[in-house]
Amino acid sequence: MKSVLFDFDGVIVDSFELSYRCVGIVNPNPPTKEEYRRYFDGNIFKSTEVNRQKKKFEVSEDDPFNVEYVLGLLELDPVDGMSEVLRTLNVDYRSAIISSSINNPIKKYLNKFQLDGIFEEIYGAEFSLSKEVKIKVALEKFQITGDEAVFITDTLGDMREAAKVGVKSIGVTWGFQKESNLKKGNPVAIVNTPEELLATIESLG
Repeated sequence: MKSVLFDFDGVIVDSFELSYRCVGIVNPNPPTKEEYRRYFDGNIFKSTEVNRQKKKFEVSEDDPFNVEYVLGLLELDPVDGMSEVLRTLNVDYRSAIISSSINNPIKKYLNKFQLDGIFEEIYGAEFSLSKEVKIKVALEKFQITGDEAVFITDTLGDMREAAKVGVKSIGVTWGFQKESNLKKGNPVAIVNTPEELLATIESLG
């Protein structure tokens, strides 16, 4: 194992309630929380189109969704124990963030919590709306094959996109989707705490 790729929302920070609140701002008929969770069974951008969300995501901090998201994000602490895990992994692994959020809020968040020196790359929505594409680019950047990386995520949709480029996933249960749904993505493991995540990554070699 040479590289660990991380989703941001739902893995490093528990931002489900924030994201759901933002959806209500741009959609006058928002989904229920459970319906919204199911949007992440696939690519979130395709899911919102299928569900006919009234206002689509825009790659701009001026978009109403992102205005509210940025304000709320910086008020949230990282998942308890995650900062320490990230710093430990940084010693032996190259890492990148693969996210559906836009880059600037992620950079501001990492800077606030002294995590900005850990990730070599941040591939957000500006780069591509496809995590499959972003994971492939990360592999090329690190000059590794899919079996030399693992993707840490909280959604089935992410696992499905990672699998398309030969990257295995580890699911975390503190994010957007429940364990029962994550199992459908055939992850190499599902973990309940950052400490368990660290031990699982290290066991992969």
